[in-house]
Amino acid sequence: MTQPSNQKIYEIFSEIMTYSKIKYAEEGIGEAYVVYNDKGILFDIVFNRIEKRYIFNHYDLLTKELAKHGITGGVYLNPQTIFETVAFSYKVRKIAMNTNKDVYKLYQTTLIDSDVSFEMRKGFKTYVVSTNGIPAYAIGYNPQIKKCGFTRYELMKALYKICDINMDQKPDYPSLYKKTKDSYLAQIAVENIYGLEIE
Repeated sequence: MTQPSNQKIYEIFSEIMTYSKIKYAEEGIGEAYVVYNDKGILFDIVFNRIEKRYIFNHYDLLTKELAKHGITGGVYLNPQTIFETVAFSYKVRKIAMNTNKDVYKLYQTTLIDSDVSFEMRKGFKTYVVSTNGIPAYAIGYNPQIKKCGFTRYELMKALYKICDINMDQKPDYPSLYKKTKDSYLAQIAVENIYGLEIE
């Protein structure tokens, strides 16, 4: 039996996360998240600040959930990726309480802790927003036809579910394009400043 790709595993993991609850705890040496549902604990993930180490502990319940999707034999994501994904999801859930199902606020929140990259796609000046290396969405603008293009990836679809936002709701594309472009330019400026400090 062929194991699914890391991207597919991440999508399944995100889906399981969507219907789970999260508890957060912090102590002097680190911080931890426990992910669980009505049946019990799925896993916990810990970051030890002193050792700069991530520790992932999964339980039988997670193994059973993954097996339903054909993932067996202990195939899991990188512990740091899991930690960052859970931390991001926890943060979004807290903010979701104040979004009142406002789709634009969701995109603004996603943009805050994400990386933005630029590329040309068939005449569209496109900005791709990613969290932990996983794409959330891409927004582009074609100056020749004066139109925006938009793609929503699996991560953003999962966040829609977490925030209980209807999938039909879309942000205002021109406004989101400007915000995303501004975030990209700010990111480049910060990188240049750090580059100057290193030299």
